Amino acid sequence: MKLLKGKALIVAMACGLVLASVMIALGFSHNSQSEFYLSSGGIDYKCSLGLFSLWFVIGAMGGLLMYLLFSFLMKLFSRSKLNNY
Repeated sequence: MKLLKGKALIVAMACGLVLASVMIALGFSHNSQSEFYLSSGGIDYKCSLGLFSLWFVIGAMGGLLMYLLFSFLMKLFSRSKLNNY
């Protein structure tokens, strides 16, 4: 499948990585209910990894959808521009 090759996959994974990193950083800094920390003072990696993976998937899927939308619009406008001349 051409969609999952090359730049589209790399951009989608980068979008997912950036979004997940921002969300986990926000989660750690605004942790009012101590969801990400254990009672012994360590980090709860199970909860942190769950949050990170959820936002990674959301960001990657959003990146792929945006790629599909923009590529469709580019093809649509390039065809209409060629048909007008």
